[in-house]
Amino acid sequence: MMKASTMYGNVRRLPADTDAFVPWFAIGQKAGRRPPWPHPQLNRAIAGGLCWLCGRPNPTQRVTFVLRVQGALERKARDPGCHWGCAHYAAKVWVPNGRLGWFHETELDPRLAWLSDEHDPQRGIDCAETVVLWQTDEWEQKARHFTLGEPSRVEWYRQGVAMAGVPIDPDSYLGALAERHKLAPLFERLRPWLP
Repeated sequence: MMKASTMYGNVRRLPADTDAFVPWFAIGQKAGRRPPWPHPQLNRAIAGGLCWLCGRPNPTQRVTFVLRVQGALERKARDPGCHWGCAHYAAKVWVPNGRLGWFHETELDPRLAWLSDEHDPQRGIDCAETVVLWQTDEWEQKARHFTLGEPSRVEWYRQGVAMAGVPIDPDSYLGALAERHKLAPLFERLRPWLP
């Protein structure tokens, strides 16, 4: 478990099990078991304006969604928003340690398999190990997901490490493949927010 001095305030208030703090939505669930969807806490989180990760109120409309690459491309989230600090902690600690096994975007969309280049890890994005923190005050709940507006802040993480400065070249490798896979418009929209 991380030292208290490196913890984020709201996360520090969560209960802990043997090796990590337990996300709010997962309290009382068996570790590693994926809950049914819709999640039992979903309506409570939305109605109360609660952070999905710590369970405390978020006093503003601006929230952060923890997304996989597919969610960032489509601007869709399956889980409610959270505080920036909680999302940051999740990206650095819970995601790399498998604590967010509930993550509804864990199965890689076959259309995105081309994003990573097994022969050159500096080209492309490893979708299985990458999460995006998408902070926005423009979002809307749809039937089974949230549609997200323009972000005010975006951070990319791979295995718990910020990806700032990682060379991703959408004009050549990713751009050509995006065109081939009919995802070019989605990539073009995401381009300003790539690491």
